[in-house]
Amino acid sequence: AKFNLIYRIRNSDKGKEWIPMHSPGERNPPERIIAGKIYYPPKGRHWTFIQEKINKLYEEGRIRINENITYTDMHGNIVKGMPEYLKSEEELCDSNWTDIVGYSSSWKDSNTGQKFKTENSEELLKRVIESTSNEGDLIMDFFLGSGTTCAVAHKLKRKWIGIEMGEHFYSVVLPRMKKVLAYDKSGISKEKDVKEKYNPKNAGGFFKYHEIEQYEDTLDNIQIQAEENSYLKEQYKDDYLIKYFLKY
Repeated sequence: AKFNLIYRIRNSDKGKEWIPMHSPGERNPPERIIAGKIYYPPKGRHWTFIQEKINKLYEEGRIRINENITYTDMHGNIVKGMPEYLKSEEELCDSNWTDIVGYSSSWKDSNTGQKFKTENSEELLKRVIESTSNEGDLIMDFFLGSGTTCAVAHKLKRKWIGIEMGEHFYSVVLPRMKKVLAYDKSGISKEKDVKEKYNPKNAGGFFKYHEIEQYEDTLDNIQIQAEENSYLKEQYKDDYLIKYFLKY
């Protein structure tokens, strides 16, 4: 969930602009070396560039230490001097999605007891859904996975449709959505703005699910009863022939 965007600014409008060299979210390793000194980022942040990029920018005179800025680093130390970088005409925007986790491990298979390995976090889907829809809109997930999209959509008062072909639909998705309708207190349910829309008093709802067969599955399920159509039974003798002609 990281999007890199390129934008262009005009020197005549902005001139030289120095930007503090930190961005949302933590990264490892956290430290960077600038002019022979080790710098740790503020708590909950990371330095925007990798070490190789910092070395290159420093050689070009596009990184400086602003001694007028004092900050508290991730270890609680007071540091005088904030690393800054000079914005260029074409600048890589840092992601505004790195302050939230991308994956979660809240739900498990009711048959095997194993966690769903690629379960997205509800916080991530909350941001996606709120930034692209309004209450009452229809949210559709063609690859439902563990069901996070539908669970979050329901909690945010959206309508939803989910499509999944894996057997875990019965052991993960279906139990999860039943719990969401009965009120699920995990995930985004704890957030203040969500509690106004989704809480024990107003949880609930209705959904139905359908199994859609492939054409070959439908043919395999055909059974000819002699008492219903003795002519067909006599003509084709067994189910194989009628299925063969239906197919070709």
